[in-house]
Amino acid sequence: MKKVSHKKLLRRTLYVCSGTLLLLNSGVGVASVFVINQNRAQASQVNPRAGLADISILQNASLTSTTGTQMTPNAQGNFDLSLNYTGQGVATVGVADKKVLVYALPASLQGKVVGGSTVDIQADLLPITPGDIPGVKPLFDALGLAITALDKALKIPAVVAAFDDLKQVQSLGSYQETVTANVSPDGKTISVDFTQGFGRYVHQAYAALFHSLRDAIAAVHSDNILIETLVKALQKASAELFEVIDAIAGGTSTILDSALSGNLLGSASGTLHTTVSDPGVPTATVKAAAINNALISADILTAIEQEGEAVTLNFPTTATNPIENYDVATPTVTRPVAGQTTVAGNVILKEPIPAGTTFEAVVTLDDGTTKTAAVQADGTFVVDTGALTAGQILSTKVVATNGQYTKESTAVESTVSDVSTENPIENYDVATPTVDPATAGDTKLDGQGTLKQPIPAGTTFKAVAILADGTEVSGDVDTTTGKFSIGTDPLIVGDVTVKVVATNGQFTKP
Repeated sequence: MKKVSHKKLLRRTLYVCSGTLLLLNSGVGVASVFVINQNRAQASQVNPRAGLADISILQNASLTSTTGTQMTPNAQGNFDLSLNYTGQGVATVGVADKKVLVYALPASLQGKVVGGSTVDIQADLLPITPGDIPGVKPLFDALGLAITALDKALKIPAVVAAFDDLKQVQSLGSYQETVTANVSPDGKTISVDFTQGFGRYVHQAYAALFHSLRDAIAAVHSDNILIETLVKALQKASAELFEVIDAIAGGTSTILDSALSGNLLGSASGTLHTTVSDPGVPTATVKAAAINNALISADILTAIEQEGEAVTLNFPTTATNPIENYDVATPTVTRPVAGQTTVAGNVILKEPIPAGTTFEAVVTLDDGTTKTAAVQADGTFVVDTGALTAGQILSTKVVATNGQYTKESTAVESTVSDVSTENPIENYDVATPTVDPATAGDTKLDGQGTLKQPIPAGTTFKAVAILADGTEVSGDVDTTTGKFSIGTDPLIVGDVTVKVVATNGQFTKP
């Protein structure tokens, strides 16, 4: 008998399959064989010819708001959207075809998306007959011959049962994944391309159908030298099949992509979760479509806007002020001195801060002019004022802004002094630090101090240690964490004292 290479057989099978017609099992609505021509153009490379129907991957679709169409503001004054697009897969959609879900936003919502956006994808797959897949079938049938031969000599019911199952219709289950959505730079669309995740799931779900057969074959053994030859034939045939199955699972084989080129999707849906700020209009209509094109051109966007499924959201007619109830704290200002060109200070930014809120320090000079500067994340600010003169009375306040809304703190007045005679840390409480245990021979002292807020602007801190031999050493205190580390010569046995010293200009306080 002439020996035939399985690789040649596989290659020949693929060539034959490239021209095979789609065979359908009308009794169960299952495609037993799914094939395409090798030169089939990918849908993602084809522009729409007439309208949305030409590029849609779902039919009989609908778009709904899972939380209802009456929008209610959240704690930050924004609106949380949950929009579900559902439909039934069209017959031409296969594994490799592009699968892109697009939500088209109206002008009133463009640029209003705040925070991240995600889409929960769920796609039910139609069942298939695993052993009938072109490219797998020749190896599967060859394994069947080896199983039949061995079963006559050594009963292997578990292997036979697992093999026969793969000749029956099997479910590939349902693909589910939450995908990060992309908001287009112009704010017109929110979209997700789930082609890759879907394909990865199909490959792995298909390979998983062969687990029982793999396990059953692995359990076969015999001490009979005559039967051992048949066992080895079984192992060889199974190894050749599972090599292809593993390649499919790992994504290094395109057999499944070529074979499952249609009638793959059952029902599918995508639920968009995003948050938008107040659109300033009573209603906004969102359109959506699932298409086979990753490039959302102007023509495609127009088709979605004109023919896509729609849901109209109703927003409160009375605008909500997100900082209406937010308490803007009164700032602390470092006493200004003649000749200075800035006013420094800090403010406690109380949490939680409504999303989208910014803060600005505003200094009003005695001639009525105002100077401003942004408040930093830690609450500090420095406002350029120009040279100050003794006797000027300055007014400093902090203004919170969120969209069209603003809210001010109580203003603090300060008089520019001729010289800096006031101690800015006179009433500041420098807390006693804690020091980590130390052992003779150590070359550092670590510890931490609690830096009470607010810290007067311009204040720095040092940790000062007096060692057992009377030596004094010091190290900087991190103003964010309060931690410090003081380098020393090898410590000797005896008492060590550590204090934290605050410094502001010419003034110090331990």
